[in-house]
Order: sequence, then structure tokens, then C-alpha cells
Amino acid sequence: MFKSHDKFYSSDGKRTLLIVEDEEINRELLGLALKDDFRIIYAENGSIALEQIEKYREDLSLVLLDLAMPVMSGREVLRRMKEDPLSKSIPVIVLTADKNAELQALKLGASDFITKPFDVPEVILARVQRTIELSEDRQIIIRAYKCECFGYVIDWLNSGMADDAKEKFLRFCELGRGTTDRLLERSRLQ
Repeated sequence: MFKSHDKFYSSDGKRTLLIVEDEEINRELLGLALKDDFRIIYAENGSIALEQIEKYREDLSLVLLDLAMPVMSGREVLRRMKEDPLSKSIPVIVLTADKNAELQALKLGASDFITKPFDVPEVILARVQRTIELSEDRQIIIRAYKCECFGYVIDWLNSGMADDAKEKFLRFCELGRGTTDRLLERSRLQ
């Protein structure tokens, strides 16, 4: 599974999933369907889910999120995740028995949905694997594009542009915290 995505595995060789479900039986069913292929973290409500997302943000490959929960709804968790630049790229599959909620969840940023009562375990596993694979492919493409663009900028900066023009250009672009200095240093080294 995912042979081209080795860097996304956790230290124990499995990707990490967060299952957010208030009903214990549903948490157990999902855990049983996925435990052989994934490292599983659980949360029984939205508030705990946000704590787990904060704690495991770097390791999470996917969140399975129930929409109807006490304390904080899955919709609120999804909204907060997608507003946070550090968690918005984590794919979310919503869990719902409400067909009307599916469209709303997808509009909020969910990648997919699984209806309750749950499908056969193989279908759940296939949906999770495919969603993770698509998310990781997207991340790889974005990184490759950024690296290619970064190389073009360096080539352009080294093409004989005056130093004061380089500095003005880099400040204008605001390529991100620390990136301006790294670009300037790299252009001076070449």
C-alpha cells in the first residue's frame, strides 16, 4: 500500500488515524476495521478531537469524524480544522446517518463520507486508503511545484539582476517567514 509515499508513515510503519465518534460501539467497529493497517487514536467528542489534532497534527494522515456529537459537533471540528493553516490539509471523512448532512460536510471541506450504519469493513478500509493516497499525492505535487518555482526564482535572481533590485523583489514577494533570507543567501552563494 502507498509504496511511493514512504515518508508519510509514522515511526512504527503505520499511518495514524483519528477516529472521532461519541458512540463506543462505533469507535470499536471502526477501530477493528482499520487497526491492522493503521495506528489508531480515539476521541469521543469534538473537544477532545481538537486536542488530539493539536497533539498529533504532524502524524495524522486522516480524521474519521462523526457529525452529531455532544460537547462539540463534528461540523464545528471540521470548520475549525479547515480554518487552521496547520490542520486544514489533514483529510477528513465524515461519519453520518443523515443524508442531508453529507453535502454540507463536503462544502465545509470533508474529503468523503461514510454512512451509518457502516458498510462492510473492506469498503471502509478502501475509502480510508484512497482518501489518504489522494491527499498525499496532492502534497507531493504541491511540494514539487514549489521546489520547481523556487528553482526558477533562484535562476532569475542569479541572472545578473542588481543586488538592490533582488532585495526589493524578495521583500515585495513575501514568500514566507525566513524564505526571503534563505533566497538571498542562496543567490549570494551561487
